[in-house]
Amino acid sequence: MKSFCDPIRSAVTARRLQELLTLLRPMAVVIALLTSGLLQAEPCLLSSDVKSLHDCASVLEDRKHEFSFDTIDAESFSLPLTKSKQVGYTQSAWWIRLQLKAEKNRPFSGTLIVAPQGCDRVDVRLRSSTGSERTLQLGDNVPFYEREVDSRLQSLRVHLEPAETLDVMLRYETTNGLRFPLQIYEEHAYERHNANERLLYGIYFGILFVMLLYNAVLFLVVRDAVSVDYLNFLVAFALGVTSLTGFAYEYFWPDAVYWTDRAHPFFMNIALFFGIRFIQRYIDSARYAHLLDLILSALRYVALLLAIVSIGPYVRTVSILTQAVVLLSVPVIFVVSVRGLMLKVRPARYLMTAWVLLLSGAFLYALASVGALPYNLFTSNMLLFGSAVDMLIFSLGLGERYSQLRVTAREYEMQLEIARNLQKSLLPALPESVGSTELQYAFRPMHLVGGDFLDILDTKDGLGLFICDVSGHGIGASLLSSMVKMSLSGFWSDCADRPAEVIGRLYRSLTDKFGDQYLTACAVWIDRQSGRLRYARAGHEEPILLRADGSIEYLNAPGTILHTMFYVPATPEEITMSAGDTLLLFTDGLTQALNRQLVSFGEAELIPLLLEHRSESLSLLCERIVRRLDAFTDHDFRDDLALLIYRHN
Repeated sequence: MKSFCDPIRSAVTARRLQELLTLLRPMAVVIALLTSGLLQAEPCLLSSDVKSLHDCASVLEDRKHEFSFDTIDAESFSLPLTKSKQVGYTQSAWWIRLQLKAEKNRPFSGTLIVAPQGCDRVDVRLRSSTGSERTLQLGDNVPFYEREVDSRLQSLRVHLEPAETLDVMLRYETTNGLRFPLQIYEEHAYERHNANERLLYGIYFGILFVMLLYNAVLFLVVRDAVSVDYLNFLVAFALGVTSLTGFAYEYFWPDAVYWTDRAHPFFMNIALFFGIRFIQRYIDSARYAHLLDLILSALRYVALLLAIVSIGPYVRTVSILTQAVVLLSVPVIFVVSVRGLMLKVRPARYLMTAWVLLLSGAFLYALASVGALPYNLFTSNMLLFGSAVDMLIFSLGLGERYSQLRVTAREYEMQLEIARNLQKSLLPALPESVGSTELQYAFRPMHLVGGDFLDILDTKDGLGLFICDVSGHGIGASLLSSMVKMSLSGFWSDCADRPAEVIGRLYRSLTDKFGDQYLTACAVWIDRQSGRLRYARAGHEEPILLRADGSIEYLNAPGTILHTMFYVPATPEEITMSAGDTLLLFTDGLTQALNRQLVSFGEAELIPLLLEHRSESLSLLCERIVRRLDAFTDHDFRDDLALLIYRHN
């Protein structure tokens, strides 16, 4: 019985399976249509001047870059695109499919925007219901003048006859953050949109140019070195923004396909480098936030490294790391600003309100670029809004800084004038017993005050001469030379006839006052009756003795400079002067002065001058030496000058 029923049961089971397949066939057709991509978004009816196409579009991610226009029609697309307007940084190729349809009673002509600036490549296939088909390529890999539409955005022309349908297939591939603007404009609406956009950017770049010019003028007036970083930042940031917005590709390098993809990360990283360094100097973060200052230094050097690397093939990696540097910089600078405010650092107010606004704008833009925030009119222009406010506020802050610097400069000039008058009062008067026929000197600091110094001591037994040269220039050097004068006043008259002792006592009195400075010196004692001359040198220029017969002698007694770290007692030497002999004591501002060819004045100029005019009066000889030096250097003084001339009668 069992073997008889088995065939009957098998036949019944087969018939029921066939009936089930018949019932499931319509559902299977629907599933097949879905999986083959034949079901897609409804055609987009072009019934308005401006229309967003996201609701009409479907999207497909091609992770392996395996699809082409020949095979893509069989693939399934996600519906719709509304929630995927941007995908951020991606290595995949992305496909967009949409259909456009003109109204029944009128044609449509307009411009379709398919990609923003910065998108490397967009392949387009347009298939009309009339049977026509065309393909084209857009993107920054195409020279600007070969684009179908002269626009910074990736656009194409669309013309449809009444009731005509156009199937649009788009393939995207880029190293930058990817988003899909997908808007279509009728011709007059696109012209209006383009004019308004260029007006907006024109106002922005106009503000940028005015702020750049304003800060450049302020720098030329005040010469503040800190503002150099800010000017460099402004220039680099302006070029970065023009690259980002696509205007640089349109106007500056329309044929530089390779460079246009790298210009934005390059200039933005240069702007980061100078911007962060400007903040560090402007607010003096190393003084009160040393650790944070080290972090900022590390970030700016990373930015500099990224700028260099961006020229190579790693644009996507550089772009992502640049966003990371920006994201890390914002909180660090914010903490530095807060700390500066707590310590009442004046520039911190402007830093808090200006720089943080700029980097916050960059922060929001970075989040929008990677898809963490919606990419809309607000977030897409945060760099512009933030930078415009930054320029205005920082320019006000720098204007205040420049005003303070000018006040400080005026106070400094007043102090220099006081110091100049004080140093001038320390210069000796010519002794009445000597007269101008026997003694003359010239003194000229490089600035209002200097480190060269000379002095004269007249006693009944003879004449003491002293000259010294303090290292450096300006107030610091003049202070030490003033200490030399005060020190000499305390003991010189006691040991004037022993020059080596003069130098030794001078060194001991200044041992704890040298700091990083040093000085050279030469002390001379002349017995005017006998003509006997004793001298000692401490690393100073060798005095020149011009004999009445025209012969030259150098007083080269050994001796080292005077400095805290070492000292070798000077060795005195003695010679005899005859009537008509002339002695020159001078600092290196005479012999080591350079002309524009970097040739020193030296003995080659000095000795012939002395020989030619040795019979002239000392006042005229001293004047000739100074005039010849000025002509040689073209009045370009790079050192202090002290010159002391004695003629034995």
